[in-house]
Amino acid sequence: MHGKKRIKTKNNMPDKYSHRERIEMTMGGEIPDRPAISVWRHFYHRESSAEMLAGAMLAFQEKFDWDFMKINPRASFHVEDWGNRLRWSTDEFRKHEKLEFAVKDINDWDRIAPLSMQKPVLAEHLKAISMIKKKSDPELPLLMTIFNPLGIARYLTGSTDTLKEHIDRDPKRIIDALENITVT
Repeated sequence: MHGKKRIKTKNNMPDKYSHRERIEMTMGGEIPDRPAISVWRHFYHRESSAEMLAGAMLAFQEKFDWDFMKINPRASFHVEDWGNRLRWSTDEFRKHEKLEFAVKDINDWDRIAPLSMQKPVLAEHLKAISMIKKKSDPELPLLMTIFNPLGIARYLTGSTDTLKEHIDRDPKRIIDALENITVT
């Protein structure tokens, strides 16, 4: 039954439902006590390790007590193991500097093979997710963006125009790379 337990929020006002109950009610078409809310953002200065990323996400949740956490990894995690390179930002609000893209010419697509989850950057982000899950309230729903293969391909080139040009020149090669991205 919904609302059996009353939760005290940070401002000491009682919530009628837990975070999970509120989300489940909304998804089931019921009207909860209030809309479920969350905000997510990057913590650029804390994205260079699993521990720092998990710590930043958990602190943000602790401070604001959102109804769900959208785990927000660094925006380039899904292309780094293929060869994109960055200079880490030390500024909380400034993006990492892009130094190199994995796909510089059309032949580079041949190197976009399926990646193992044991690759360093992917493994690091799985570790961050695990740390967040372990330290979060079990009643807190956790979500994460799944990037689409075409968007990832654009990140690999650094340019929509370059990606379009490569698609026009050799669609089969790009489709093969997109399939490998999808498998990953």
